[in-house]
Amino acid sequence: MAATWPSLSPSNLPASATSSAPFFSACALAASRNATKYGLLSVLVTRPILTLPSPVDWSEPDLVLVQPTASAATARTARKAGPRRRMATSVTGLVCGEVIALSTVTQPFAQTLAPSSIKEQSVVTMKDVADLAGVSITTVSHVVNSTRSVAPETKARVLAAVEQTGYTGDAIARSLVTGGTRTLGVAISLVANPYFGELLRSMEHEITRSGYTLVLADTHDEPSVEQAAVRTLRSRRVDGLILTPSPGASVLRELRQLKIPLVLVDRLTTAQDVDQVGPENIYATSGLVQHLASVGHRRIAMISGIDGLATTTERVLGYRLGLGRAKLTWDPALVVPGASAAEPAAAALGQLLSLPSPPTAVVAGNNVMLSGALHECRRRGLKVGRDLAVVGYDDVDWADLVDPPVTTVAQPIAEMGRTAVRMLLDRIADPDRKPTTARLPTTFMHRNSCGCGL
Repeated sequence: MAATWPSLSPSNLPASATSSAPFFSACALAASRNATKYGLLSVLVTRPILTLPSPVDWSEPDLVLVQPTASAATARTARKAGPRRRMATSVTGLVCGEVIALSTVTQPFAQTLAPSSIKEQSVVTMKDVADLAGVSITTVSHVVNSTRSVAPETKARVLAAVEQTGYTGDAIARSLVTGGTRTLGVAISLVANPYFGELLRSMEHEITRSGYTLVLADTHDEPSVEQAAVRTLRSRRVDGLILTPSPGASVLRELRQLKIPLVLVDRLTTAQDVDQVGPENIYATSGLVQHLASVGHRRIAMISGIDGLATTTERVLGYRLGLGRAKLTWDPALVVPGASAAEPAAAALGQLLSLPSPPTAVVAGNNVMLSGALHECRRRGLKVGRDLAVVGYDDVDWADLVDPPVTTVAQPIAEMGRTAVRMLLDRIADPDRKPTTARLPTTFMHRNSCGCGL
């Protein structure tokens, strides 16, 4: 069974909520884990339709359901109405509209509207639109699907009828005719790194601009969950897939064998038989090390990410390349894994500082580990930039807000997302074209945590 959740993409959220990608990820994770708890596989889509299998026995309601035409005041009133109730045991075809204010929900998706406030919706057909516009069904089809030129006045009447009725078309019926669903699947871990939220936003924008719909599956960065998520996307007959593979991912072989249009993003493979796009990791990390060496550091350490990830391997290679170019000696004791997470990174820094000859500078392998390293410095009372230079791969919004501002390498996240979508659409249009790998340049963000200017 599968539960389809309302999209957390910026186009479906109020403007006041779009500035917090980590919050989107937290909400998505809460919904996803609750779905898994009840034997469902969660899939996020960018169309405001909620469909659940029947019957559903849900002891803890986890969704905010708001009519698409309801005002914010109506929604607030509905949320306050009546005691907490269990979700109905048979829920199908309910319309889930805009989430009015995520910030007012104390527990993600933890309230439901009173049953009386949910108006039963009937399916709007093309005939309903045709009758309202005073035209034939064929004319409506030509306008909706852009299959033939229609007189401007007639087109305007049809579009007005579509707007008035809320007609969305029948994607399933259309797919039987065209052989495609106009949907693209994205399998990504929503919580592995906050920057995935920005990456997802750029992909969603490009997918929508291209006339497709995004179907999102959370992989939790676990191979078994990833495989199930990818198979769910395949069962929905998506036209192609964008994947950020988990460590040790085994699903790639399956996708290659099935010849499904596929693009890897961020975490790339050395294979040359798949389209992929990601940042330049080796020379960017080398540049960080060389910069630290140029300001006098000779004991430069690195906190590395999860073993088995391509990004981890490439950034460690870049670290070693930087040492070589700066004519510094490689010392394996100066590279400690931080598991791509804050707490392990803090522990890794503690291990480095306990060495008989501790480092004077450290490179964090991603932004999450960077935050862990900075927390450990504060816990120990170390002055960043003076007592210990700290730099990181991945830029963050708060990098220039802390004291001192943090020197980082910024990834071209938005461009990666757009490029991944364009690559996938090119693959769908030309399945036999030669696979390409795109490495996008990063930007060195020179601030003061490296000791410069202090």
